[in-house]
Amino acid sequence: MSPVNSLVPYCEALVRFIAVQMLDPHRYFEQKLLGELAQCANDEARATLLARLVQWLGTERLLTDAQRDQLDCRLAREGWPSTALAERDPELTLLLLSGASLGPDRARLQRALADEGLGTADRGVVQARLQASAD
Repeated sequence: MSPVNSLVPYCEALVRFIAVQMLDPHRYFEQKLLGELAQCANDEARATLLARLVQWLGTERLLTDAQRDQLDCRLAREGWPSTALAERDPELTLLLLSGASLGPDRARLQRALADEGLGTADRGVVQARLQASAD
C-alpha cells in the first residue's frame, strides 16, 4: 500500500476542531483558514499554514489540555501525528504526512523510533509510515 499525502486533511481536521471549540457561530475562523488552505499552491505553502496553526495552538492556549487530548485522539484514529509532535518536530510531522517516497528519510524515521520522547500514538504513526513505504 502506497502512503497517501495527508497534509491537507490533517490541516482541515485541525481547523475544524479548533473552530468548534471556539464556538464560532458564523464559522468565520473555519471559512477563513480553509479558504487559505485551498489557496495554497503546494505542500510548502500548506506546511507554512500548518506551522502557523500549530504555533497558534501552543502560544494562544486556544484549547484546554482536555480538548487538546481529544484532538490528538482524533488525529491518532486517522493515523496522523499528534499536535505535540507537530509543535516539537514540524519536519518529522511533514514527513509523516507526506505521501512521498522516503528514500534517505527512512533513516530519520528509524531514529525517531528510538526517541524516548516520542509518544505511543506517534510511535505507531512512524511505524505505519515506515511499513507503508516498504510495500
